[in-house]
Amino acid sequence: MKTIVIVGAGQMGSTMAIPAMENGHRVKLVGTPLDVAIIDHAAKTGYHKTLKRQLPDGIEYYQVEDLETALNGADILVGGVSSFGVDWFLKHVLQIIPESLPVLAVTKGMENMPD
Repeated sequence: MKTIVIVGAGQMGSTMAIPAMENGHRVKLVGTPLDVAIIDHAAKTGYHKTLKRQLPDGIEYYQVEDLETALNGADILVGGVSSFGVDWFLKHVLQIIPESLPVLAVTKGMENMPD
């Protein structure tokens, strides 16, 4: 069993937690600053308000300010944010993780740039 820390509790990150749990891994789901209500509700009920479904039992929920605590014992970090969240992830998450921790990024959407 590996410990997988997923940053992003919207549809992308939370959906990644499901197969990770089904395959027997320990999952720590960490919200972004936009996911406070999702994490609060899921921590109490296990229900994801945006996905409109029950998440698997055993997921550990963390707010973004508890990211460093969630990283304790992590074997891999998954970034599950939209394309608009990638810059935030690069600036705020990658800066605090150990260089030895593998990172997998899953994203969706495109950011429209002037060029």
